[in-house]
Amino acid sequence: MPTATTTTDEINLHRLLIHCEEKLKSQPVDAWSALEKAKFATYVQYLSRLQSKINNNTVVKDYASRIAACSKAISQYKVLQVDKGIQEARLVKKKHLEELQLLEKPEPDWLINLKRQEQEKAEKKASFERNKTNTPKETKENEIRQRTGGKRDETFDLEHVLQHHRQIHDELTTDLSRMAEQLKKNSQAFGDTLSKDEIVLRDAQKAVEHNLKRMTTERQRLDKHYSKSWKTSFMTFGVVLFVCIMFILVFFTIKFLPKA
Repeated sequence: MPTATTTTDEINLHRLLIHCEEKLKSQPVDAWSALEKAKFATYVQYLSRLQSKINNNTVVKDYASRIAACSKAISQYKVLQVDKGIQEARLVKKKHLEELQLLEKPEPDWLINLKRQEQEKAEKKASFERNKTNTPKETKENEIRQRTGGKRDETFDLEHVLQHHRQIHDELTTDLSRMAEQLKKNSQAFGDTLSKDEIVLRDAQKAVEHNLKRMTTERQRLDKHYSKSWKTSFMTFGVVLFVCIMFILVFFTIKFLPKA
């Protein structure tokens, strides 16, 4: 089983050896194809290479007998050669490399986390020691920065307020100038309408005066005509009365006088 000090080569050796042993147990070597035998032979060669890389003697002794058993099982088939084309050989080599890459995995997560924790602890210690040496200087610098920063903030606030008031003042002046211009235009328009209305009123006054004069003249004419109409009315009344009297006389003469 891998421990806290296990290397990547040991982990890969352990996994590949288990894979080879399971392959031997699952099916006898005689039933394998030539391709599977060649593949198993490359696995055994890679196991011996990993064994030579490991420096731990106890681990090497544990795995040596098992690797020897695997190599013994395939030793009589190592000399066999299979006629292959160039393309087939390349495909086989590619498959071997892919399977080896699958079997070769990086360090486990628990080992990576352990190393990371150790590095973080070392960095924390170093930063703590640095902070101890730099704290008095930093406190003084922070005080000076706070003072200068406070003054700068005050000046910045004053400038900001003044700029805001200036902006408001400019907006008010522009609004006042616009309103004054509009008032001037309105007063001019009102004066123009008043002058036009005055002309209309003068024309109306002249027309009224003319009508009044005409009415007075017509009234005078009516008065004259009315005074003359009394005379004609008496004349017509006398004529009507004369006609009535003559009618009565004629009627009585015809009625009462004897006929000839």
